[in-house]
Amino acid sequence: GCEQRIPRIIHHIWIGGKLPGKFQSLRDEWILLHPAQEGWKHYLWDDESIAQEFSSNPMDSAGSYASASNYGEKSDILRLEVLNRFGGVYVDVDFKCIRSFHDILETGVAFFAGLSNVGHIEVNNGLIGSAPQHPLLKRCLEKLHSSTSMPSDRLLCALSSGNETICKTGPGYFTRMMISAWKEKLHKPHGVDDLEWIVLPVR
Repeated sequence: GCEQRIPRIIHHIWIGGKLPGKFQSLRDEWILLHPAQEGWKHYLWDDESIAQEFSSNPMDSAGSYASASNYGEKSDILRLEVLNRFGGVYVDVDFKCIRSFHDILETGVAFFAGLSNVGHIEVNNGLIGSAPQHPLLKRCLEKLHSSTSMPSDRLLCALSSGNETICKTGPGYFTRMMISAWKEKLHKPHGVDDLEWIVLPVR
C-alpha cells in the first residue's frame, strides 16, 4: 500500500558517464538547502548505482526501460521507478534550488508535481514529490507499455513540437496519466486513492 508521507529524499538522475560539473554545482545547492542534519538523504542515480539497485531487484517496467531509445526516455522511466520504490522528491539535474521542500512535505501531501509554462496544460515530470507506491506512480508505470497507442498522442505530440520522447515517456505522457486520474476521481470520488495530491503552483 501507499505510505501517507513523502520521505525526505532528493533524487537526481544522470545516465551515460559522469555528472558534468555545472550540474554537480546545482546539486550541491540542493544538498545545502536539504541537509542531513534535518533528515534529508540525496541519491544520484547514475550508471553504477542503477546497476547496483536494480540488478538483483528488477524494475517493474524493466522491459520498457531496456527498450527505451535514448537517455531521456530511460530517465523518464527511472524517476517513476525510484519514486515508487523509495518515495521522495525527484528533481531534474538542471533545476536550481530556491528554497527547501520542508514546508510542503510538512503538509502531509502524498503527491505533488509542477505545471510547465509552455502555453498549454502540461504537468511537468521534471519535479515530482511522492510517497512510495503512490497509485499515480503505479498508473504511470503500468501504462508505459501502451503509451504510444493512445489517440491523444497525436494532439500532444503536435503541441510538443513533435518531440517523440515528450509524448512517449515525458511530460506529455505524464500529463495524460494525471488527466485520466482526475477524470476517474471526478466520476469515482474514492477512485485512484483517498490521499491528497496537488499540482503546483497552488494559488
